[in-house]
Amino acid sequence: MGMSSKDMQSKSGQTDAVSEITPQDVKQAEYLRILAESLESGVSILDEDMNHLFLSDSVYKSVKCDPSELQPGDSLRKCHDLMLKNGVLTTEILEKQQLSSEEQVSKNEAGEEAFSRLMTMAN
Repeated sequence: MGMSSKDMQSKSGQTDAVSEITPQDVKQAEYLRILAESLESGVSILDEDMNHLFLSDSVYKSVKCDPSELQPGDSLRKCHDLMLKNGVLTTEILEKQQLSSEEQVSKNEAGEEAFSRLMTMAN
């Protein structure tokens, strides 16, 4: 962790395997950390394959799980499974609001605006 990219480069002898972390990268990461901690509403950002890229701290409270159970890279399906298990979501709500991963992909392909897809939860 305390090794710079130049140290890594000299140890490996390769330059293409090491990417430089810029001050702008550090600043953006800090902004995301502050955002994740500060949002009162649970916010998650998903990629086109419905895998999480970002989860605010409030998501864990809403889903009633901890970060070891759900993290960036995990699927929307995994989040739904946790929500069902923890009584935060019901299959009826999932079906009525068309929230499955497959339905979300279809909505994206159809060009439906993402902000119009807020979820009503069981509690």
